[in-house]
Amino acid sequence: MDWTSFSGWHRSGGRFASDSPARRRFAFSPSGSKNKYERIFLDKPFEGSVKQTVSELLDGKFEPELVLRKRLRRKLSDYVKNVPPHVQAARKAESIRKQRNLPSMYESGGWIEYVMTANGPEPRHFRESAIAQ
Repeated sequence: MDWTSFSGWHRSGGRFASDSPARRRFAFSPSGSKNKYERIFLDKPFEGSVKQTVSELLDGKFEPELVLRKRLRRKLSDYVKNVPPHVQAARKAESIRKQRNLPSMYESGGWIEYVMTANGPEPRHFRESAIAQ
């Protein structure tokens, strides 16, 4: 966790704000989430809104917002000791592409789009598992 950043409710201004306009590690931010935070901080009823968001999430409405996009800065074979999720997804994509006789896309680096599923990270275009809950 990065403790140098701030997100929260400004009492004087009566608004929700963050000092970081783009947080790459948090992919899911459905439209209207600012309103949900405001309801919580202003002690207004929010349970119905949260239940609706969870229902829509499980129905797949926010699936495009759950996609993570990361850069592979090295060759896939160079990731040995530490294998981050985007590398795992790229390796799965390369395996599927090889099975389908498609050319390699990630062996030498590039950008990968993936989602976190019940079975770990999977490439966006070759996802086989349900979205992680």
